[in-house]
Amino acid sequence: MANPKWRSKILIFSELKIEKRHRCSIISYYVVMDYCPQCTMATIGNELIAAIIIDREFVGDEFETIKTDLENYLVYAKREILKHGGVNHYFYPWTAINVRRDLTAVLSIASCSDTWRLFRSAEDENILHMAISETDCPRLPRDRAITIPLIKRGDDVPQLILDLRTFGIYKWKSVVIIYDNTLIVLLTAVKDRDMTTRVIKSITKQSDSDDKLSGISLIKLENNISKANLKSLLATIHTNTVGGNFLVIVSYDLVETVMEYAKELELVNIRNQWLYVISDTDYNYHDMSSFTKLLREGDNVAFVYNTTIPSDTCKL
Repeated sequence: MANPKWRSKILIFSELKIEKRHRCSIISYYVVMDYCPQCTMATIGNELIAAIIIDREFVGDEFETIKTDLENYLVYAKREILKHGGVNHYFYPWTAINVRRDLTAVLSIASCSDTWRLFRSAEDENILHMAISETDCPRLPRDRAITIPLIKRGDDVPQLILDLRTFGIYKWKSVVIIYDNTLIVLLTAVKDRDMTTRVIKSITKQSDSDDKLSGISLIKLENNISKANLKSLLATIHTNTVGGNFLVIVSYDLVETVMEYAKELELVNIRNQWLYVISDTDYNYHDMSSFTKLLREGDNVAFVYNTTIPSDTCKL
């Protein structure tokens, strides 16, 4: 449940463009809370007080560009959006600040570790924190903050898996990861990053839930693997040894075959959990009906797939 004081705060940042070497992210985020006349908030006159922290070390040469873009948008927001008040803002080029108690909100652009440190330093002050940070960063508590990771095309699977764990969608003590060339394709897109390692870190990264994994098993499916070899690989899985939790990151064309053999080998039942992450999907290529037809009552199977509508401005 969000803090009631937040109901009186309205702060909108839209279309913030952050550019770094080989990276460009467009962020459109609207935060609109109900107006609450009886609530109290820190103001100067009718203005909200916001600290805007842009860590120069994190953003590098783009510091001045980002700062200018934010200043221009704040001018627009004061003129067109906050017509009966405004935002009294303070810019900071570093994260080593003492968060003032009279602040209404904090917008930070910083590394994951600095983002969490800033949040914890003001956690007791009921300040709305909007954080823009690096990928593979656990999100701040969603009832007290808004976290926007900087993610580019092909770099989203580890963050997605981390988010599912952070939000308590799965609570596994052990997991069998079955993956194919899909991760290699993603690796090529982001360059010089070991995507398999990042997925493992996303599952094992410490979180508030403290659901620490005790074991991870990896099964890699080679390109153009035959059905016989696939079945043989799945037959080597003994759930009494490796547990009954499965994360499957494979192409759309391979999902049905994995499901059929998993069912045949009695790996799908009321005790075991299966999560399929199908990243090579989009709005025109995401029909799940052939997969759901294989499910029976008691099967614990879930799918994560992409339904993005490709366009000139969105090509994720």
